[in-house]
Amino acid sequence: MGSFIVDLMARTPHLPMPGETVKGLSFKMGPGGKGSNQAIAAKRANADITFISKVGSDEFGDMALSTFKNEGLDTKYIFKDENLETGTAPSMPTREEIDELMKK
Repeated sequence: MGSFIVDLMARTPHLPMPGETVKGLSFKMGPGGKGSNQAIAAKRANADITFISKVGSDEFGDMALSTFKNEGLDTKYIFKDENLETGTAPSMPTREEIDELMKK
């Protein structure tokens, strides 16, 4: 049992100050969530797993189901809730942060 989260990654030259709009350099969106990532990794390692999760009835919930099906996971226990939205995790690494990470 675990979460599915959509990672929203916007690269910016610097983090915005309160009320400031910063033009993004790039944007990527993709599947994530610790439970989901672990389930996919286990499946790729040929483990026999059952993953249980709940997502919203929105386009991100559709992304979850599509991701799981594409990875060969059984979606029998992936429940869609009409009253919830699928979780998201925005992140905004700056150019400097990315450059610093690349040095390690």
